[in-house]
Amino acid sequence: MKKEQQVYIAIGLGIILVIFIYLKFLLGPVNKNITQTKNKIQQSGQMLAEAKREADNLEILQAQMKVLELEVTDLQQRLPKGKEIPDLLRRVTKIAQRFGVKINNYQLLAIKPGQDYDEFPVTLQISGNFHSIGNFLAELGQEERIFSASNLILTSQSLPKEGITVTGGITIIAYVAKGGA
Repeated sequence: MKKEQQVYIAIGLGIILVIFIYLKFLLGPVNKNITQTKNKIQQSGQMLAEAKREADNLEILQAQMKVLELEVTDLQQRLPKGKEIPDLLRRVTKIAQRFGVKINNYQLLAIKPGQDYDEFPVTLQISGNFHSIGNFLAELGQEERIFSASNLILTSQSLPKEGITVTGGITIIAYVAKGGA
C-alpha cells in the first residue's frame, strides 16, 4: 500500500473512531437519559390514571356510605337498641286514641331474648268498636318501629255502651336490637 492510501485509511479509521466516541460517550448518555425520562413519564401517567380511578371510586364509596348511614338510621328507628318504655307506651296510646280504642290497662312482661333481637311484650286490656280495634292493629303494623300483635282475645259486649262493642286483651311485642334492653 502506498503512503497516500495509508493516510486515507488512517483518516477513515480516525473518522470512524470519532463517530464511535461521539455515539458511545456523548450521544449514549443522552439517549439513556431520554429513555429513563420516557419511562418515568409513562410510570407517572399510570400512577395518575390509577389515582384518578381511586378518586372516582372514593366518590362512589362516599355516596354508598351516605346511603348505608341513612339505612342504618332508619333501621335503628325501626329496631332501637333501648326499650324506651315511655316512648313505646306513648306511641301505642296515641294510635289507640286516634282510632277510638280505649286502653284500660298496660302490663309489661318479661323480655324474651332472641338470637339477633329481644322481644319486649306488653299486654293491653282494650275496649272499643270492632272495626276501630282492627284499624288500631293495622296502624301498629304500619308503624315505623317494628311491632307485632299476638294473643288477641276479643269479647263482644251484650249491652254496648258509648260505642264500645268489644273488649279484650292483646299482647303487643316491640322488638329491641340485641344488647339494648
